This record gives sequence, C-alpha cells and structure tokens, in this order.
Amino acid sequence: MCLSPKATVDTSKKSYIKECLLIFFLGCVFFAYSSMSPFSQVSHTSPLKKPETTSQQLPKPSFVEMIGAVPSRDRITKIDCSQQDPNFTLLWGIEKNGIGLKGYDPSACNGISSGALPTQIQAMKDDTIWIADGYGPRLVQVSSTGVIIGEILLPELRRPEISQIPALVGFTFQITEEGMVYVMDTAQKRILYYSMEGDFRGSFDVAYIFYNPDRLLQVDPFFSVLPGPVFRLQMHIKTDQNRQLSEIEEFPIEDIPDTLIKGFHDIPIQPSIHIGMYVNKVARILSIFDPSQEEATFSHGIEAKLMVPSKKFLSEGVTFQLQQIRYKSTEPYSFATMSLIEPHWEGGGILGCDTKGALYYWVDSHTIGIIESLHQQSPDTKVQYLLIPEGFLHPVAVIPSGGVVGIRTKKEILEVVRFIAES
Repeated sequence: MCLSPKATVDTSKKSYIKECLLIFFLGCVFFAYSSMSPFSQVSHTSPLKKPETTSQQLPKPSFVEMIGAVPSRDRITKIDCSQQDPNFTLLWGIEKNGIGLKGYDPSACNGISSGALPTQIQAMKDDTIWIADGYGPRLVQVSSTGVIIGEILLPELRRPEISQIPALVGFTFQITEEGMVYVMDTAQKRILYYSMEGDFRGSFDVAYIFYNPDRLLQVDPFFSVLPGPVFRLQMHIKTDQNRQLSEIEEFPIEDIPDTLIKGFHDIPIQPSIHIGMYVNKVARILSIFDPSQEEATFSHGIEAKLMVPSKKFLSEGVTFQLQQIRYKSTEPYSFATMSLIEPHWEGGGILGCDTKGALYYWVDSHTIGIIESLHQQSPDTKVQYLLIPEGFLHPVAVIPSGGVVGIRTKKEILEVVRFIAES
C-alpha cells in the first residue's frame, strides 16, 4: 500500500520524537551516574586522591597524655656548672652604666641597702638580655659581652609626687614575640605596655576587675602574657564574714573565720585569700585558677605549666604534672601533659621553655631539671640536670637556644652567668 505524503511526514515526526526522548533518557541516566558519590564509584582497594586545598588551615589541636618517671640520679646526665666563672659583671651605681642606685648590702636586715635588686631578666634570641632595674625605673638591655646597649625608661611607674625624679620602684616585665613590652606595676595595681623603642602605649587598671577595688590587697609581681594578649595574674583579696559579695560570680572566694592572723614578727595582717586569673586587655576575667596548685610561664609560642596532681595521681606516686600548650597565632594547636614521678624534687617551681620546647624546672636550690619537649617524649623520660653554684642566684631566665642565665648579687658588682644545656 502506498502512503500519502502527509502520512509519511507524520511517521517521520513520531520517529524523531522517539529518538529525542531516548537521547534525553540516556542523558539523564548518565548525569545521575556521574553525580554519585566518588566512594560509590571506586572499589575499597583503590586509593582515593585527596582534593587539593586552596588555603592553609590550622590543624585541630592534638592531645597527648602520659606518665613518666625520672631515673635515679646515677642514670641522669648531669652538666656540672657549679665552678663556672661569670660571663661578665655589671656595676652597681646611679650612672647610666650602673644598676640599682648605690648598691647591695648582704648584711642589711632586709637584704637591700640603698639599692634595688633586679627583679627579673629575660634572655632574647639575639643573645642580649633585658634587666628590670628598679632604680629609675627602667629596663636595661645588655649585650652578650656585658655592655649596656639600650634602655626603656618607665617614668609612668613613679608616684605622681615624684614623677619628675628617679626613684626606686618594684616591677616585673615581659617582652613578647611581637615586640611589645608589658610591665606589671604592683604598687599601683596596673599593667602598662610599651613599644621596643620605649614609646608608652597605654595601661589598664587591674583593680577595675573588682566590684570593690579596696578588696584588692596585693598583685604578685610575676605574670605571663599569652597570645591575645591574655594576662595570667595572681592576687591577694581581702576576705571576712562581713564582706560584701562581689558582683563577679567567677571568684572562688569562700568566707573564712574573721580571726586575727599574724605575719612577720607577729604583726596582725588582714585575712585574705590568694587567687589567680586570666584576664584580657580590658580587664575582663576569662578564667580562674588556684595558684597553690598551678604555676605557669609563656615563651617562644609555648605555655608551660607545673601543677600539683589530683588525689588519684598522688596515690600512684606522681610528684607533679607538667603541661605544654603550643600556639600558632592566637590559637592553641597541641596539648601535652605528663604526670611525672620525680623522686629528687624538693618543691621547686617552673622556669620556662627554650625554642626547642625543652622544659626547665627547679629540682632543688642548686639543680635545674631539663625535660625534652613533652610532645617528643617516649616511655623513658628524657631528662638532664644542670648543676649550678650554691648560694644566691636571682633572677634566672631560660636562654632561647638552651640553658639558663642568672645573676649573682655581690656587694659591689652583679655577676651574670650563663649555664648552657647540652643539645
């Protein structure tokens, strides 16, 4: 039978439509298959190619917790520096090249006779040291050979009535990796900050933290400055049964009996409690701690803590706990905690860390323990002892490249000694 031209056209249209529908259907199937998860297209034995990242991201903080034991003394590497001569000496005196007014008299009942002992030193990566000179007051920069090469004057620490003349003032300081100088003014209860060129940049009042500033008796001189900045402070607070409760609920201040407490030479003192806190640059409390249970320092991007262990660990013979927190920028990126059995420890505190992460602590008055970075510890604790001269050695600081630097105070001079640790 012969089809008409119209019927032929209708049949062609139908075939064309069927072909289009078939192509569309196959295209949908292919698209659905290609959109499936790559895990459904690859066998379990085939390696998956990691996607390339366009921006670097900080790793999530890693946590390491361990228990270690210090070997017996005959198995510990000892570095005997007990007979070492000083690297250089500094003079007492009121001149620019002298430290601390007229000098130090060890026979004086209070240890000071018209002189200001350096309250703190900090060793820098360029081998210079900075000394807190209470006369002035000022910070003094000293070269590796003992030459005074710079200073930062701190007239803001003087009381208003003597602001124009040099005076003896007690303070401590910390220079951060970013080149900012923070100074703790314990008398006026505030923190001041300066540039490395000595320009005064501002301050904030620590007493501002309290609802009643008169309750703040004393601020401990030593403090740490963490990234942020965040300040780690210790304070003494008045407390008695009749006190007004603070509006700040975070304070762990408990009422104690309103009894007479006696201090040096049986002089009555105000009942108080010792508390610690982390605060930011506008004096906002971030967290609190018990200073009798925890010491801490911060340097070279590492926060180090020495903590009295809990009852659980004490029952296992643990002497104290060490903790290291490493920072990138302002964020912590690794935590390591070691519960340490240290049979030779006599209650000393923590000194700090060097750039390699080795942690320094006082074993006794003439021995400094050095533990390798907690992040690199194995079941066998790697520790060495630095044996230093017996006698008065203050202040002491960790050298960034390894070891400690300290000052021996004598009647006419200050002896500066570096005790280098083995790498």
